[in-house]
Amino acid sequence: MKKRNLSLDLLRILAAFMVIFIHVAAVSWSRKSVVTLDWFFANIYSSAVRSAVAIFFMISGALLLGRDLSVKQILQKTSRILLLYIFFVIVYNLLNLLWQPITNWSLGSLARLFTKQKYHLWYLPIIAGLYLMTPVFDALIKYKKGKYLKFYIILSVLFTVFIKTVDTLLLSRYVQRVPLFNILYKINYPLEGASMYYLLGYYLYKIFDKKYKNVWLVVVYFASVAITAFLNYKYSIIKGKPLVILFNKYGLTSFLEAVSIFLIFKNLKINKHRKIILFMSNATLTIYLVHPFIISVMSSFGITTLSFASAIAVPVLALICFIISFFIYVLYYIGVQLLFKLKYKMNNAIIN
Repeated sequence: MKKRNLSLDLLRILAAFMVIFIHVAAVSWSRKSVVTLDWFFANIYSSAVRSAVAIFFMISGALLLGRDLSVKQILQKTSRILLLYIFFVIVYNLLNLLWQPITNWSLGSLARLFTKQKYHLWYLPIIAGLYLMTPVFDALIKYKKGKYLKFYIILSVLFTVFIKTVDTLLLSRYVQRVPLFNILYKINYPLEGASMYYLLGYYLYKIFDKKYKNVWLVVVYFASVAITAFLNYKYSIIKGKPLVILFNKYGLTSFLEAVSIFLIFKNLKINKHRKIILFMSNATLTIYLVHPFIISVMSSFGITTLSFASAIAVPVLALICFIISFFIYVLYYIGVQLLFKLKYKMNNAIIN
């Protein structure tokens, strides 16, 4: 049996760390003055990791599409994700209630305990929707040997990336006045979304066979980061406050970042440290789900990127948050293993 290439597992670990990087850097990016060195570094860091969630979508597409999963398997995967979503919505709202008690209870405040989501949980319903659409996407892949898969990707990249880039450059109010571009905006609606990255991940990993030297992919990545950081800086200086320019995950520079990083890791052949990489890869969903809690706890103790220079604070605190979040998964894993052993012993005792 052919051994699984660990490149995507390693990429998943990196993407999880990138998500933490975004949320840790956001404190300095949003609160520091745009003329300070701290904001300058926070802006560069934020620009460098904007493609994290897009990479997650691409990894899911690369690993799930084309596998002929049954409807039962799809529904099982989807239900697990949605149950996690409901569970963590409630957990985070209960934690928020502990930190900020409600003095005047009402039906509305009670409803918010079960409806208001933490800022990172939006990802779960989106990936659940992609899981549900997987059989449809598989049919697209198989039809005429994937001829229309490439067509769909080209259309979605053209319209989604183009439109989102125009929007994030604050040019949409001008562009939409031109009839041709207004039509493009309307065509964009059924093509935009995470499905572009989901299908693109499969295409790049399973079909795309061109080999680019990693050095050129690295150049594309750093050029995209530089453009994003520069435009953010220029717009923010003009307005005198932090502005999100090209941070959109569907914008051109985020798209190029995601594709270049994905292809770099696709080119890697990793066979060492399999158990460690697979274990950490399995931990990434837990890390993603719990890391805002760790950030909040650190913040309650006054440990934020505002405490010292952002150039050092952002990577150091992101690493600490990642390690603690991973440790929570380790505790969870050990707990599950102990429960299985206990259940096994109890079953044997009953039989004997």
